Amino acid sequence: MLVPQTFVVGAESAWIPADTEVADGETLTVEGIEMQFFHAITDTEDTLTIWLEDYNGNRIVIDNVVWPQNNLYTLRGDRHRPPQDWIAALKTIRDLQPDIILPVSSGGNPIIGKEECFDAVTSLMDMMRFINDQSLRLTAQGVRPDELTHHMSMPDSLLQSPFVNEFYGQFDTYPAAQPTFNHGWFSGYAEDIHSLPRAVYADYLIQLSGGEENVMAAYTAAMDQSEYLWAKELAVNLYYAVPNNDTYRQALADVFRQLGQMSPGAIVRNFYIGAAQSLEGDTAISLTDIEPKEWVIDNLAEAVDRLRIRIAPERATGVEGVLEFNIDGNRSALHIRNSIAEFIPNPDQYYQAIDASVDTSGDNFAAYYRGEIGVDEFLANSSSTTGPAQELLSVFDEFAVIPMYPDNRDL
Repeated sequence: MLVPQTFVVGAESAWIPADTEVADGETLTVEGIEMQFFHAITDTEDTLTIWLEDYNGNRIVIDNVVWPQNNLYTLRGDRHRPPQDWIAALKTIRDLQPDIILPVSSGGNPIIGKEECFDAVTSLMDMMRFINDQSLRLTAQGVRPDELTHHMSMPDSLLQSPFVNEFYGQFDTYPAAQPTFNHGWFSGYAEDIHSLPRAVYADYLIQLSGGEENVMAAYTAAMDQSEYLWAKELAVNLYYAVPNNDTYRQALADVFRQLGQMSPGAIVRNFYIGAAQSLEGDTAISLTDIEPKEWVIDNLAEAVDRLRIRIAPERATGVEGVLEFNIDGNRSALHIRNSIAEFIPNPDQYYQAIDASVDTSGDNFAAYYRGEIGVDEFLANSSSTTGPAQELLSVFDEFAVIPMYPDNRDL
């Protein structure tokens, strides 16, 4: 996910808890209006479709299902959106035979007319079914997930519908998600089991090509001939071989920007343009993110638990001990061993005694968690510490924003 580090959080929530829950298919009369509710799974798992069978003589659906700008797969990394679920929600609406559809959260205008509603819903259903079924059909024929898009083209008959468009999501980003969700990342081909690190592969490829100058010349020729995907592959390898070379960084930025300008989907375009800006020095564009201070203070135990994924095996080798955090009276711990950290919600009930402890404030812990201060300052600002707290904390990475395209080969 592209994360703008200047994003401000913490405003008062507008969320209002439901005072009446409904079951799928349940009918209620609200303010004299009879409404039937249907559970739908689309971009969320808690969507409601509302059916007004006779509202001033109109058959009306209010929904978050019929999107005028659809997106079956999120490049940002949201949960998988199974087409079957969305299709089922669309089928429910189609079978109701509305003459007005009011999309409440997808940025669309009302759809008015029974035939217009039917056509919109059916077109979206068929687009999603085409993506899903053809992805699985080709997978069954041995096509790798990352190759599926080269074998699929949306039928012209579907493209006639204004609801089958690439204004938001882009069709060629959808297929790989279908088999990957069904059977995982492995294509089935043995050569895909193991691979060289990207930088090592780049070194070998450039050496085989006769050196960086030859690869750069091929890149320039590809750009001149509008072979942008080939130019991208060449520039990517130059970047990974020498990530601090300004010429190579700009070459990759240029082809990313070109691909972004050619992409119809706003999301794809955003990633390409963001990548170009990262290569050009915008360090705020990153794939890393950190929770706001308010979240940390409100969720202290969960924040301690999340430190687990920061443990660095090369620093944790041979280190073992239970480290307790007492943060404004909220106690939890981490048991560090075998280069892992087990979260302990109730230290007094754990089988092993506490070896070290840190008694600190929520503000101080939040500053450490968010990478605003290091271990030394965190411990110095704490009320008290016992045992080898410094040694145990040193096995964890301190959070830092990492640019999308850094200028080193550390990762």
